[in-house]
Amino acid sequence: MPSYSSEEFYVDWRYAVKEDFVTSSDQPYPYADNGHRQWGNELHKFTFNEMADRGTVSNDGKHLALAVKNDIHVVGIETWDTIAVLKGHASEVHAIAFRPDDSNVLVSSEVDLDGSNITTHPLIIFWNIEQERTKHPKDDDSYAYVAQAAASTAARKLTNHRVNLTGEELGSPEQKFQPVIDRAVARHIAKRHVTIDGRLQTNFQAQIFSPSGKWMVISTDTLEKTFLLQGHTDAIMWTGWSPDESLLASISWDTSIRIWDAHTGDQKHCFTTETQNWTGSFSPNMSYFAAANGKGHVRIFSLPSGELHWMYEGQKGNGWRRSVSWHPNNQWLAVGGERLGEIFILDVVEKKQI
Repeated sequence: MPSYSSEEFYVDWRYAVKEDFVTSSDQPYPYADNGHRQWGNELHKFTFNEMADRGTVSNDGKHLALAVKNDIHVVGIETWDTIAVLKGHASEVHAIAFRPDDSNVLVSSEVDLDGSNITTHPLIIFWNIEQERTKHPKDDDSYAYVAQAAASTAARKLTNHRVNLTGEELGSPEQKFQPVIDRAVARHIAKRHVTIDGRLQTNFQAQIFSPSGKWMVISTDTLEKTFLLQGHTDAIMWTGWSPDESLLASISWDTSIRIWDAHTGDQKHCFTTETQNWTGSFSPNMSYFAAANGKGHVRIFSLPSGELHWMYEGQKGNGWRRSVSWHPNNQWLAVGGERLGEIFILDVVEKKQI
């Protein structure tokens, strides 16, 4: 029977845009200067043995970090050379971020399942790029030879019991040994670094660092825990800082939106909605806080009073809105994430869609 695998499809298939964005009068949107990018316009291309699932560029434009399975490849943008391969995660890397004010500091976290679907305790690891490039620049070696040696030793021991494994049978214990060895090596390497139990929140434009890079949930200067924020009863989907770093907001599926004092940890506001909440954002001048939920509603809260300034009601069936971004004028809010692919702009002062 003829077959056509997904791998073959990905090789043959070429993505094409059927229609570009248009204005309400069906005219093409004008692109920003140098804003029309297409495949083939890349400055540089990288090839890995596995898919690169995450990427981030440092604020000063010096470093690019790419997460490939359990490893992180750090590239110097000036030369596009790999300057270090960071090994220490026992499972797939799911979040990476450079400290905004120091491209020499990278933080990363992992999922809670390894390649063999074994549950692990996820770690957050802090990396010093300069130290790592000195220790093992461009080191991308695996520990496959250790698993091979372990399997060969096991096979020799079995011959004492008159059990002679074939080459095919020898491959099975080798495959079993490999993830165990990789996990042990990763945890050993992680002990050389500052680590925290847990995972970083990166969904829907969540901010890992404060704008200056001085704070996470812990101080990035001392790596000491400052306080623990408690109250949510379901998954936290977004966290973010106010521009002046005085407030921290968290948005959850438990229908609550909470705003905290970033210096004391005290809860200043708790807003409740009718369904799961997805994302939020402080306006540049901190006059408003915007939050979007699973029914397509966008709420604008006035700060510091916490009063509901306006709610834009989504249309039934349009789906989630999971991205929002403020214009520097503090008046316009871009909203995206609907199932129909629509992006629109709200005027929060005039309380209308533009």
